Amino acid sequence: MNGKTRRWPGKFIIGLTGNIAAGKSSVSALLDEQPLVRALDADLVAREVLQPSGECYDTVLDVFGRDILLDNGSARPPIDRRRLGSIVFNDEDRLRRLEALTHPAIRRILTDRISASAEPIIVLEAIKLLESSLRDELDTIWVVDASEEVRRQRLQSARGLSAEEARQRIAAQAPQRDKLAQADLIIQNDGSWEETTTQVTAALAPILERYAKRGRIQSVALAR
Repeated sequence: MNGKTRRWPGKFIIGLTGNIAAGKSSVSALLDEQPLVRALDADLVAREVLQPSGECYDTVLDVFGRDILLDNGSARPPIDRRRLGSIVFNDEDRLRRLEALTHPAIRRILTDRISASAEPIIVLEAIKLLESSLRDELDTIWVVDASEEVRRQRLQSARGLSAEEARQRIAAQAPQRDKLAQADLIIQNDGSWEETTTQVTAALAPILERYAKRGRIQSVALAR
């Protein structure tokens, strides 16, 4: 716990990160099933703001052009995120421009949802969490780790990327070791899911126990 910022007194903020295809979303979903825990996914919020009704849709089109749209015949067609991704992941300047357009909105939505949450334990999942301004507001940092080979295979099998596309996505990110060096907890996720689950539940247990002593687990669990 860094103790620098207590924007949300009474809440415990777990920062959950890891490089692409390490399995952080699966770990986040597991945590979200537990009493007193709410998981928030920055990547899902990033999709929200790029929807035709999202607040970043028009500004992103102004910068990247209408070639990134899916042609579905509607007046406001959706952005093809794969096409946009292929542009920014091969161009660091364009990636930074996209982040400058979207990150303020993403941060605002996340902070609003943390504030509104009835659950005291918040899991904040984001691939670039440690590079964001939310870094100093985390109570602990959990990094989900898997070997590069496992991550490449996941990108190909689960997301339909070619071997070269998977390699490019992995290479476009900061090395995983940079995240591991800042971790309070490392969750190894290239073995069985049962092994991963054991690590996660063991790490969460003392945090849940802290709130159990405050008499909150039973009442919150019954309300869920």
